[in-house]
Amino acid sequence: MVTVAGILAIAGVVLGLLPLLSAARYFWLGDIPARVVGPALENLPPAAASVFLQLVVYGLPGLQLAGAVQLLTGRGRGLLVASGLLAVPPTLWAVDRVIERPEDFGWPLAAAVAALPALAALLGLLPQAGRWTASPTRSGMPAAAAVAAVLALMSSGLVLLLRLSELTARGFGLAGGEGAEPMGLAVVRAVVLAALVVGALLLLLGRSWLVLAAAAAAEGALTAFAGLAQGGHGLGAALLPLALAVLASLPTVRRWVTEARSPS
Repeated sequence: MVTVAGILAIAGVVLGLLPLLSAARYFWLGDIPARVVGPALENLPPAAASVFLQLVVYGLPGLQLAGAVQLLTGRGRGLLVASGLLAVPPTLWAVDRVIERPEDFGWPLAAAVAALPALAALLGLLPQAGRWTASPTRSGMPAAAAVAAVLALMSSGLVLLLRLSELTARGFGLAGGEGAEPMGLAVVRAVVLAALVVGALLLLLGRSWLVLAAAAAAEGALTAFAGLAQGGHGLGAALLPLALAVLASLPTVRRWVTEARSPS
């Protein structure tokens, strides 16, 4: 049951984030973010909508994925259960739309994807999951460390690939031109994103918290600078990397890394 719960949570995250890939917008999952997130953004100011979008697109899936990692490694089930239960309202909302619009094929798909983390949470409440995570031989990864690492991978991995493809295209003269980001700044942003990915992996392995914290702080500063240069637009995007820097540098995370690096 523990493995099934972890797989369900991971599957829900992957299927929910797949439409973020531009190519996936042409497939059957492409309109799920628009269906789930779009209605909630209609009446919000642009800045608030940007923050809300960051939380929904990266925050909730990040918590769910971090909870799955913790459960599968025997380090706790609370995060998986809590983040999965947060998926219950959107699941019920999507089911209501299925009833109201049975002819619309997209809503059953959205409801099914939203229900996966909720089902994982229910399985995480079973006694088997409690016995798996209660083993005294397991060293618990702090929730803050898991959330910071997983969110960093999710938010920077795809963007890094896009930036590298953009830099390659500009190197061959296939992109760029007037209005494009300066080449030097684009390279710096790509290096910082790569450091974020490396830092997330190092934190998951319990080897270092500093790389992720420093890279996230740098990315937050660069994003805020770019937002200010555009008249304040996009400043909300700087909140996520700054939050990652804070999470990665919390005392509980630093203490856990120190213990993980010390010889047993």
